[in-house]
Parts: sequence; structure tokens; C-alpha cells
Amino acid sequence: MGWGKVLDNDPSEKSTTWGKDIRTEPGDVTSVAACRGKVTTYDEDEVVAVFAGSDDGFIAMYNSELCFEKDWKAHKDFGVNCVAVGKDSKDTTWLYSCSAFGEIKQWWPAALELIYQNCADTPSSESKGFTSAGGRIDSAVKQLFWRNEYLYSGDDAGQLCKWDAGLSLQWYKNTYSDIASLALGGEEDNEFVFTANLVQSQVIIGDLKPRKNADNSLVISNMVPGKSPMAVDSSAEILLCGDLMDNSIQLFKRKSSHGWELKLRLEGHEDTVSCVAISPDQTHAATGGWDGNIIVWNLAGGNQEAKIKCGEYVNCVCWGPDGEIYAGGRGGSVVKTMKID
Repeated sequence: MGWGKVLDNDPSEKSTTWGKDIRTEPGDVTSVAACRGKVTTYDEDEVVAVFAGSDDGFIAMYNSELCFEKDWKAHKDFGVNCVAVGKDSKDTTWLYSCSAFGEIKQWWPAALELIYQNCADTPSSESKGFTSAGGRIDSAVKQLFWRNEYLYSGDDAGQLCKWDAGLSLQWYKNTYSDIASLALGGEEDNEFVFTANLVQSQVIIGDLKPRKNADNSLVISNMVPGKSPMAVDSSAEILLCGDLMDNSIQLFKRKSSHGWELKLRLEGHEDTVSCVAISPDQTHAATGGWDGNIIVWNLAGGNQEAKIKCGEYVNCVCWGPDGEIYAGGRGGSVVKTMKID
């Protein structure tokens, strides 16, 4: 049994009924998310759905076989930076997308016609500026992360926000550093947030324990050398991030409540690594790069289990609920890889 590419979508498929904007040539896929839930009006049971956001502002929805369901123009003037999906306390599946100018949108995939649900703007930040004409420069929301019925967002001004499922702001904290990668992990009473970007040489690890902090600054627990892309397991015991000098991925393990130790380097990509994700069972990781490959890694020993060519380049990768991998790249392409006999 080994890993292999099993399915490709057809990027030329497009909806003619969802909204006024008709897609012509699909943009590059910038973010992909998968879930199991009630996401269609015609399925009584929960099914797997895949959502692909693109740099032309569209989101496309597919089933687990990458058959096209629908697409829509999610953000009118700018591309989709990130998508995230999750279930609220009533088991309703929600999709979220973000773009420039502090914009986050909420979508109800199971709705028959009105899929748009809500919209929120991130609050002003001390690190946001003003134009020469006096207008405010709103930051681009780059990252979304769903965890335990809450949505977290990060923007290029370094502002981290926590939202409930209906996009009501719970709190915001300033990291003062561009958030190009965002992840959370740990226990409920000992939760950590991880942020990284491509410019600075440190992954910031923030402590989210409740405390009185008048200036809303994130309390820094630690920093490790590294850059975006970055991923963390749910218990915050394993941290994967880009190496500063080459195309490898560093694997750190937590050795104490605030200490981290570099254990392995995952080497295999021939060009820049663009994305990384850890499997739901925490045993494997998937990376994608500009070399067009997805590499599947066993986290126990850091060995490479598979290297799969998926296109000219890979921009984003995510794990599905059944241990499958979805990746997005050029011209609206989405591929599915999984273990096969």
C-alpha cells in the first residue's frame, strides 16, 4: 500500500446560477479546506465537501470525488487569501473566507440559494496606518483557523482576532508582525497560538491563558528560528516550519511548557515549500511546493513516504476527514491523493 494521486478536478466547470458574476478563466487556488458535514440540501447524511478559494475572488465547492457542486464570487475586488470550515455548537457547518481590507465573510454551504450569511471587519490596530489623503489603510486578512467552535484570524499588520461562529468579536491581540501562517494547539486551559511569515526569522509562540493585559499585546511564550509555512499538531507538541536557508521543513518538539527542541529536518523539495499541514491523527504531514510536488512525511521518524507530482506548482494543501490530502495550484486545479492498494 502506498500513496498516489487518485483524482483531479475539472477547473473549467463553473456555475451559471450562483450570483451575478460568472467565472471565465479560473484563478490560481490559494487555499483549500475539507470537512464532513451537512453541506448540501439534497443529502440527509453528512458528506465530505472540499472548498477551494482562488486569487480571482471565487470559491468553488466539490464533493469528495472532486465533482463540481457550485462556485460563487466571494470577494468582489480582491482574491481569496484563506478559507476555513467548521461546525458550531448546533452542528451547523460554516465556511469562512478572508481577503484584503480587513474583510472576513461567513457562508452557509447547505443553503439552497442564499449562501452568504455574514460579514465582519477586523478592528483597527495600532500598527495600521493612514494614506496621504487621510484614509485608513486596512490590513489584509491573510489567515483563518478554526478550533473548538471559534474562528481565529491573522492579518498583515500582526493583529490576531478570535470570533465566535457568527463572527462576533471575542478579543483581539497585537503581535506587531505579519501573520502569514497561523495555528493553535494545546489544552483548553493551556492554549498556544503560533504565527510566522516569510520576512522575519522567528516563529512567534503566544500564550493564550486568560490574563489582564490592558494594551492587548500578545503574551509571548517563546520564539523559534523559522518562517512560513507553518503547522502545529492539536496538542501543541509538534511544530513544523520552513527553514531560513533552504527548502527544508524543520520539526520542533515541545520539551517543556515553554521550551522547544529541533529534532528533524524534512528534506525533499527541489524548490520553495509553499504549504504544510499535519494529519488529523497527528502521525503524518503533507507539504507542497513550487516544484509541483506533494510530499507525505511520517512524523515519527521524519522519513518520506511518498513524493507525488501534482502540477506545475502547489500553493496549498489540507487533510480531509478520512486521511486523504487535497492540494490546490495553478488555474483552479485541485487534486486528491490518498493511500491506495
